[in-house]
Amino acid sequence: MQGKYKIITLCGSTRFKDEFLRVQKELTLKGYIVISVGLFGHSGDDEVLEDGVKEMLDEMHLAKIDMADEIFIVNPGGYIGKSTAREIAYARTQGKPVRSLCPLPQEEPTGNMDVNLQRRVTPAMITSLKDGEVFVFGSNKEGMHGGGAAWAAFKKFGAKWGEGIGMTGRCYAIPTMDGSLDIIRRHVEDFTEYARTHPDLTFLVTPIGCGIAGWRVAEIAPLFKDASKLANVTLPESFWKILGL
Repeated sequence: MQGKYKIITLCGSTRFKDEFLRVQKELTLKGYIVISVGLFGHSGDDEVLEDGVKEMLDEMHLAKIDMADEIFIVNPGGYIGKSTAREIAYARTQGKPVRSLCPLPQEEPTGNMDVNLQRRVTPAMITSLKDGEVFVFGSNKEGMHGGGAAWAAFKKFGAKWGEGIGMTGRCYAIPTMDGSLDIIRRHVEDFTEYARTHPDLTFLVTPIGCGIAGWRVAEIAPLFKDASKLANVTLPESFWKILGL
């Protein structure tokens, strides 16, 4: 809100440039401060194809959502692409009202990413990843991926040697070898926040810390209580049993 004017951010596929411009004009005339996309990659702005530009624009648009009082989805014919779905999910996690040109697909009763409606169980054996899936494994902070799930992350899913914290390749590394549950808890909290702000990705959590690191499931599973509420996080069956869900 700026003075008496609400701020609204437009989201949608950039193939609908004309619709974006029309909606922007209409909302402006209704007294909104309108934040829109910076480039129309599907409508001739080829700069989007340059290295790193699309990633920057995607991240920037989440910041535009943070600035807004609400968001408006430009979705002629009801079309919702992957990036737009991510932005809708992110807006809802931030408590932003969502309006749209056409009705949105059927939503969960709460319309909130942070509600667990069913157990989402990580497969016991992961040999491949689908698009958008992230392999979450226990690591050491030095990134010496020499055994267990860390070795699988390194050999199969692009985890980089020497990177032991956070995203690496198609993986997310959570250090478990520092000898302190409090330290692991902080790393799990960082992971949970990352997953919450990346609703377009699905995070497959393995039984981190319960192998070479020597922790018991009963010690590690409770650390994932908040993560268990995220619709884009799966947990091992053994973790769900401890969580009682």
